[in-house]
Amino acid sequence: MAEHLKRFSKALICALSAAMLAFSTAACSKKYVQLDDVDLANFESAEIGEEIAVLEIEYMNEPLGQIRIKLFEQQVPDAVKNFKSLVKNGYYDDCVFFFVADDYCVMSGDPSGLGTGGQAATETVCAPSNQLCNFTGAVGFTAQNNYCDSRFYIVSGGTVTAQDFVSFAMQDSGKYFAQNVKSVYLDVGGQPGLDNSTNMVLGQIFEQDLEILQKIDSVEVNSENRPSKAVIITSAKIVEYQE
Repeated sequence: MAEHLKRFSKALICALSAAMLAFSTAACSKKYVQLDDVDLANFESAEIGEEIAVLEIEYMNEPLGQIRIKLFEQQVPDAVKNFKSLVKNGYYDDCVFFFVADDYCVMSGDPSGLGTGGQAATETVCAPSNQLCNFTGAVGFTAQNNYCDSRFYIVSGGTVTAQDFVSFAMQDSGKYFAQNVKSVYLDVGGQPGLDNSTNMVLGQIFEQDLEILQKIDSVEVNSENRPSKAVIITSAKIVEYQE
């Protein structure tokens, strides 16, 4: 009897081990998706004569600095067309940053200053490009009912770790990242949680202007992440880039 139980226990352990291995293999194949590397565009340099956006920023009635934005017309033509039209029409002049969250993002583009709405210049369906990610310095539209209006955000930072990507996969969030995308996030930071959702990257601020972004990011805010004293886009222009 003892020998029989011993053999039965051994068989049961083997069966359980095999079942657990099968479950683990299936889970891994589901959770850890290996994607091909992406031809990222975020950090492509602007070329001479290329149209870029320039935002002049003011804080407490003093010039804070200038933010230049490379626009990715090839990847997201409709979004860039909308943004350029809004800039050229003076829509963003005197707009405040209505949301500032340290090491996350800053938001502007609503003339009311409330952040509750805005008007697109041209109809823009939210159709993100996989070549553009929410790395630190990325500029993008948020979408309502799959359409973008005038409100835009700039990713102001955020430390990213390897565990963050494991968490995305384990949460069945549908967020999977190519290895080179992960590497860039680990290097420069950003907000990978904004990828593959209702957000659409359309530009990237120049690296030299990140210090101006950090100044905006560090202003005093209230409990709703609204600056206590206005941070204003005094003017927005589309100009030809000159080195």
